[in-house]
Amino acid sequence: ILRVPHRVRPKRMTQTGNRKTLHWSGLVGLALLYALILVLRQHFFPAENSLVQLRPAAGLAVAALILWGRVAVWAIAAGALLAGAWLYGASANALVLLLAGVSGPLAGVCLLYRQRRFDKRLRRLADYAKLMLCTAGVGGLVAALVALFAVHAFGVAGPGRALDFVTTWWAGEALGIAMLTPLLLVWRGTRQLWSEAAP
Repeated sequence: ILRVPHRVRPKRMTQTGNRKTLHWSGLVGLALLYALILVLRQHFFPAENSLVQLRPAAGLAVAALILWGRVAVWAIAAGALLAGAWLYGASANALVLLLAGVSGPLAGVCLLYRQRRFDKRLRRLADYAKLMLCTAGVGGLVAALVALFAVHAFGVAGPGRALDFVTTWWAGEALGIAMLTPLLLVWRGTRQLWSEAAP
C-alpha cells in the first residue's frame, strides 16, 4: 500500500482551507454588494418618486444564483436584511424587502434550470430568451406578488391599487435583470474562456 508522505498532507489541508475561505469571503462580499445596491437604489430611485422602481439588485441575485447555486440564497437574504435594517430599521418594510428579494430570483432560476440546453454563457439567442422569460418574466412577477402579499399581511402602507403596485414592481425587477444579469454572465463566461486558453 502506497502511503502519502507526511509532508504533503499539510499542503492539501491548506489548499482546502484556502478554498473554504475564498468561498465564505465570496458569500460575504455578495451580501455586502447586494445590500449596497439596494441602499443606492433607494437613494437615487426612491419608490415614492419613481414611475418605474428600477431594481438592479434583482439582476445581481439572479446572476449569483445561476453562477453559485442555491448557496447564494443565504447571501442574498443577508444582504436584504442588512439593507432593510439600514433603510427601514426593525420594521415590516425590511421583511417585505427580504421576502420579495429572495422569492422572485429563486423561483425564476429554478424554472430556468428546468429548460433544456440552457447555456449560462448566453452563446445563443435562445439562451437569452429563456433567461428573460424565466427570470425577468416569471421571477419578476413572483417577486411582485410576494411583495403585494407581504405589504397587506404586515400592514405596510403601499399604493392604493394592487394592479399598479404589481406592474410597477414587476417592471423594476425585469429592468434590473435585463440590465445586469446578462452582463455578469457574459463577463464570467469570458473570464473562463481566457483562463482555459491561457498556457
